[in-house]
Amino acid sequence: MKTAFITGATGFIGAHLTRALLDEGYHVKVLTRKTTIDNALWAATEVEVVQGDLLQPEQWQDALLGCTFVFHTAGEVRNESRMDALNVTGTQHLLQACAAANVTHIVHLSSVGVIGANRAGPIDETEPANPFNTYEVSKWEAEKVVAAWQQNNSIPVAVLRPTVVYGEQARSTLILFWMKLVQRGIRFTIGSNPVANYVYVADVVKACLAVSIKKANDTFIVGNPILLKDFIEIGATVLGRNARALALPKWVAMAVANIATPLFKLLGRKSPWTPELVQALALQSSYEAKKLEVETDWTATPHTVGLAKTIEWYLAEKLL
Repeated sequence: MKTAFITGATGFIGAHLTRALLDEGYHVKVLTRKTTIDNALWAATEVEVVQGDLLQPEQWQDALLGCTFVFHTAGEVRNESRMDALNVTGTQHLLQACAAANVTHIVHLSSVGVIGANRAGPIDETEPANPFNTYEVSKWEAEKVVAAWQQNNSIPVAVLRPTVVYGEQARSTLILFWMKLVQRGIRFTIGSNPVANYVYVADVVKACLAVSIKKANDTFIVGNPILLKDFIEIGATVLGRNARALALPKWVAMAVANIATPLFKLLGRKSPWTPELVQALALQSSYEAKKLEVETDWTATPHTVGLAKTIEWYLAEKLL
């Protein structure tokens, strides 16, 4: 039986990946700091729970012995003060432990945010890195840790860069925001033909499995770009809403964000409408996964399927 070791197994992507590994017949070891695991996709009795902190490898490094595949999906996305430690130093600890245990293959989950392209048109893996915020910088630094480690180690590492991931079990997402607007009869976009760089969570899981089977040793974008208006239209069709289309000029949206951001700061709160968000929603860059498609058997799930399943879950959970 193949054995997989996974970090971040209680997170959104990690939980879906853990479920898929179990369904594929893997013996799965999950690293977690939690004393109790409350997860909708898998039970603690189905996995081997490894209690430990990623930043304290002495607590868990022996559990890597006998593991074939390692999936590193853990990451700090909210607390900026912990991003460098967990995303960068934690990655370094894991790689060192993988070398000592002589695992067969490693999948490292990064983000297209490390690219940070803001030009229109197709974007692929050759695009120079240009991370913008603290999280993206930390993920790029982690990728550099991987690259440096590979100079002295022969274990292949596949670095995956997903776009914005949506799907069941994600309760607070931009996609839910769009669907709430649609449910209220509003289709809302900014600027001229912005691109929705979204990918269904099952496709990220499929990418993890595909590169591990191939023992890939490269970097791959994982995405399924679509015009934002078309993505919203799919949601409107699923919800049975004849939403009216609103196209807000980018300069108007940016002006509102530039006013709202400092006002919210004075109130001690973070503005829900920031210049960074406006820039992202007006983006015309299209992050392509052609390399992943060519080098593995990966194909993207149509958004008509992925979004329909996601909306079904939203409705069941009374989020819509």
